[in-house]
Amino acid sequence: MAGELMNFSLSAFQDWQACEAKYNYRHVRKLQPMFKAPPMERGIILHDYLGSFYQALKDGRQKDEAHQIGMAKLGMHTARVDIAAAAAYYGGDEDLATELRAMPEELRDIAERYYRIHGRGDADRFEVMVVERRIQVLLVAGVQSNSVVDLVARDRETGIMYLWEHKSTGNVPSSAFRIRDLQTTLYSAVLERYQIHIQAILWNYVRTKVPAEPHQNKPTKANPIGALSKDKNIDTTWEKYAARIAELGLELEDYTDIYDRLRDAETTKFFPRYENQIVVNTQELLLDYAVEGKRARNARYMWAQGAEQPVRTLGRGCDYCAYVKVCEAKLMGGDEEEVIKLRFVTEKERQQ
Repeated sequence: MAGELMNFSLSAFQDWQACEAKYNYRHVRKLQPMFKAPPMERGIILHDYLGSFYQALKDGRQKDEAHQIGMAKLGMHTARVDIAAAAAYYGGDEDLATELRAMPEELRDIAERYYRIHGRGDADRFEVMVVERRIQVLLVAGVQSNSVVDLVARDRETGIMYLWEHKSTGNVPSSAFRIRDLQTTLYSAVLERYQIHIQAILWNYVRTKVPAEPHQNKPTKANPIGALSKDKNIDTTWEKYAARIAELGLELEDYTDIYDRLRDAETTKFFPRYENQIVVNTQELLLDYAVEGKRARNARYMWAQGAEQPVRTLGRGCDYCAYVKVCEAKLMGGDEEEVIKLRFVTEKERQQ
């Protein structure tokens, strides 16, 4: 370890800062969950669609053809998800099996809507410069940054160079989350080493929640068919709502207030975008990154020698950590390695 070059990705940087044990399990021992949780599975598949679509645009394909290339890439995951659904079913988790079976069709719908709302227009507005590029930069002696940039694209009208971050999520987080998440800003600092000068960040959210089906109220004398609910918290789109109006034979003019509320829901709730100018001192962040990488490298050396062990940072975040059961076994006198064997595979095993 002492003379080796250590790769230190931005995700490793964040895990190291959050919890040494998580960093060890994920980046040193390279343990991966045997079965990915549905949110992670959705993120991987949608990311593949987006990467394939924008790469096709970069390659000079027409927008509709680029979309079909992306859809073909998305479809390649269907067989794998079906196998996971079958495994979940025979393992006794029928709810998970049902969720996985529905996933391919739901994701096809999301990708089609994304193309209609954003993708088609992006082909005209942006010149795609970089897609899924692995960037490697020597931070300090023995520590190399090794990360993947989602997308870099130049606005043809303004000339602004945007660093994109694709985010698939059930619910879009607040602006405070984007301010605190410095990973994307760090990417911009690293890209400077490649003479790619980023001026702004574009957060490209893709919500994985299917628009809700409008609720139909009980029939009344005034409305024997049963009007649709006008609940102010309804989480759907006007397209979905209007389709239900037509299906029930109701009058569109009775729902103009709902139209006013939902007409922009696709861009404000389901596929929102946020553009942030880079105002922080990226060189200071890059210095923090380098210092933490050096500390992680030194810690790994001590762990390998048996002189120290990774420290666990216990808190609410543990409930959402993939390695929580491993830590529980270790702390409560259980068999840590047995839990790992039942729940995880190494990167090498997965490749085989």
